[in-house]
Amino acid sequence: MKGIPVMDIFRYLLCLIFSGRSMYIQRKTGTFTGGFSKNTVYRFLNNTKTNWLRFTTLLSAAA
Repeated sequence: MKGIPVMDIFRYLLCLIFSGRSMYIQRKTGTFTGGFSKNTVYRFLNNTKTNWLRFTTLLSAAA
């Protein structure tokens, strides 16, 4: 995830959930506008060093 802000990836995933479309369909139809690859998203989700409880707590406190 070098050079890609984590918030951009998280915001994309959150919007993806509420849009009702998959990343695959967005890429297939050409509506994907993110500046990162699908591998970046998968690495973000599968990173074992990510403390999701702390991340979401800090995120909610910042809003």
